[in-house]
Amino acid sequence: MQSGGDIVQLYGIDAPELGQLCWREGEPWQCGIEAAFALQKLVKLSGVAVLCVSWHDTTETEGPNGEVIRACQLGHDEDLGMALLRNGHAWALPGSFPYYGQLERRAKETGLGIWGSDTVAPWEWRAGKRLLGKPGKPEEECNVKGMLNEAGERVYIVPTDPDYEHLSVDVAKGEQLFCSDEEARRAGWQRPGETERAAVR
Repeated sequence: MQSGGDIVQLYGIDAPELGQLCWREGEPWQCGIEAAFALQKLVKLSGVAVLCVSWHDTTETEGPNGEVIRACQLGHDEDLGMALLRNGHAWALPGSFPYYGQLERRAKETGLGIWGSDTVAPWEWRAGKRLLGKPGKPEEECNVKGMLNEAGERVYIVPTDPDYEHLSVDVAKGEQLFCSDEEARRAGWQRPGETERAAVR
């Protein structure tokens, strides 16, 4: 998620990548996009500010692609990581707060979200593991748009962005599609607003 100019990895969880497909009843399901929209909806409907802080008992404060690892809450009440786990939109990472694992198990027992589908863990998906669907059915979607902004900076747009549907990738200009935001970041692309914040620091 993005908080101000920072790209934040929520502490203790891993969610499906934006281009990742899960399978329900033999049909592809955009579980990555659904998880992203679930998080966006949770934040927007709450009407309160998101507060992100470093987790006190972890030495990992930065992810592999420059994102910061934070525990984020809506005000002082709702932990965003716990909310995603509770609704079956994420996996609890080993070594995270024990309650995270309990929430994952409850969602799994009731078949919520990803647990009502055939899926692979996002770390396996990023390593190249895929579920084979029906012949002719897509196995993944590259839906992260790497685009050049007015200043010529390389930024990436994700499906939850307001103008996503109206923006087209121009390959001739050097723009491209990525299957995940992590893939875009590894290739040197940044979120809109991230480059400006970095310049101010």
